[in-house]
Amino acid sequence: MINRYFILTFILIASTLGRVQGQTTDNQVRYVLEALAPDVPGLEQPVDFSANNMPLSAFLRTLGNTNHLNMSLGQGLDFLITNNFYQINALNVLTFLATQYQLQIKTSGSIIIITKKEQPLQAIVSKPLKVQIDSSGHFLNMELSNDSLAKVTTEMTRLSGKNIVLAPEVRTRLVNGFITKDSLSGALEKLCLSNNLELQIREGFYMIIDPKTQPQPAASVSSGNTSTANRPQAIQGKGDFSLKALSPDDITLNAVNIPLADIIKEISRVLKINYFIFTDIKETVTASFTKVSYETILERVLKGTKYGYRKTNGIYLFADKESENLRQTKILQLKYRSVLDLSKQIPEKIKNGLVVQEMVDMNSLLICGPSGNVDDLAAFIHEIDQVVPVVMIEVMIVDAQKSYSIETGINAGLGTAPTTTTGQAYPTPDMSLGASTVNSLINLLNGTGLLKLGKVTSNFYLNVKALEEQGIVKVRSTPRLATLNGHEASLKLGSTEYYVEQTSQIYANQTTTQTSQRQFKSVTADFTLTITPVVSGDEQITLNIVVDQNDFTGVKVAVDAPPNQISRKFSSLIRVKNEEMILLGGLEEKDNSSSGSGIPWISRVPVLKWLTSSRKKADATKKLNIFIKPIIMY
Repeated sequence: MINRYFILTFILIASTLGRVQGQTTDNQVRYVLEALAPDVPGLEQPVDFSANNMPLSAFLRTLGNTNHLNMSLGQGLDFLITNNFYQINALNVLTFLATQYQLQIKTSGSIIIITKKEQPLQAIVSKPLKVQIDSSGHFLNMELSNDSLAKVTTEMTRLSGKNIVLAPEVRTRLVNGFITKDSLSGALEKLCLSNNLELQIREGFYMIIDPKTQPQPAASVSSGNTSTANRPQAIQGKGDFSLKALSPDDITLNAVNIPLADIIKEISRVLKINYFIFTDIKETVTASFTKVSYETILERVLKGTKYGYRKTNGIYLFADKESENLRQTKILQLKYRSVLDLSKQIPEKIKNGLVVQEMVDMNSLLICGPSGNVDDLAAFIHEIDQVVPVVMIEVMIVDAQKSYSIETGINAGLGTAPTTTTGQAYPTPDMSLGASTVNSLINLLNGTGLLKLGKVTSNFYLNVKALEEQGIVKVRSTPRLATLNGHEASLKLGSTEYYVEQTSQIYANQTTTQTSQRQFKSVTADFTLTITPVVSGDEQITLNIVVDQNDFTGVKVAVDAPPNQISRKFSSLIRVKNEEMILLGGLEEKDNSSSGSGIPWISRVPVLKWLTSSRKKADATKKLNIFIKPIIMY
């Protein structure tokens, strides 16, 4: 019991110290995360995720979003990983990644800080590695002098995205060489040739080995122009033929005018591969292969002929492509893309001779046809079945309207009856003065002794107006749109107004009858925003934006007439970075008006015009601004 308590106490102290200091070792990662798990439930939630050549930083961001984990990622986490996690909690995933990829974890409250482990001091003083890729992203430049082969291939993998595997015996080798503007395959071949190494091209990756440490050929058949003594009996006297077969993945073959059936039989015999030929193969082949696989040779020599093959239970079956013996039915389930209408996007050449049916409920394709054609289509579907980014677009629409008007003037006259003084004096003077009020004002002026004015009649009136109005209206809406990469997202906002349409009909028989009908009809004014995002490989986003705005002017030709409308439209094609906001503006409308009336000539005199005329001036400005922020989501 004492030993058990001692162990538990030690684990608790170690995890507590790791959390306080923030620095963890590989053995402490699990303890630190377990200590954090009660406060962060997302660490215990299961993960179902597959990553194929995916940057580690992108994987961690996706894990954080899915399981609601607060993460801070340091530099140097953009290297590619390939892992598949199924029904395992996030705590175990982070522990595995920290151990597998030499990561260190610090914690601050509920925040998980993940960085690359600091390299030892010796690595800091090592010379820089001169391996670069040109701006096109296709050609490599290398200048090597006693550089580590492991570091060189690691850098080449990082730059090209292609996996390079080293045999155990060459991992510590130092290499030399100078290569400029060459492809990955060409650069690897030249690097191996100049350093006594051997390059093998496997399915999906490259492998570098030391030929001196490889076993001797298990079987070898050779022939040439000089001698046919060792030529197989099946190929005697039929042309030049040589075969070197080390394994089903390492075959060197040269054949000139050799029957295809004899080549298949001889390679299968030497490598002890089981086969069965259903039909007589009558093709003759001239071919040369160096260090390729058995199936690669079959695919190349049978391509373009009417023959094909299929592997069943370790036995290779050869027959006519249309034979039932080679027909195959396969269900391909897609991981990322939708199967809906996918068959329409497959080139006709690839679908030739196949029956392709969409199974929407399973998100799968049902393929039936010759085995080789089925495999070609399956390979094509695998290539296009990639993660399609979802782009969320945050839109903020600001429509600002600013108006200003001023109206002044004095009107006087005689009415049909005495006028009562009414109106508003403050803050906007707009008054109608009756005769009694005007006479009171005249008496007041006469009392000063400066003027001597007579009285006005009882029906006299005087209107005084001095109005100034200002208005600012700002309409703001913040919708959010989401769409798949390359697909259109649209937003539509509108308003509707109605007007009356009246029709009349006259019927003439013995008497004349007239009928009329009133009908309300609608007119719409819409604001339409259409955005089509296209995401590039470096997360740059190209946006095709179309804005179409219609609005009512508020002016009608007649009371029952349809309202007048104005239209504003523009389109733009721009490129922005992920989560970068842009402003689209300039859709501005200005309306200025000025009118006046008064006594001729006198109403133009600078001072007297305000006493002898009525004037009105109005200015209105409308401006539309659109803010757009795209965010890439996987």
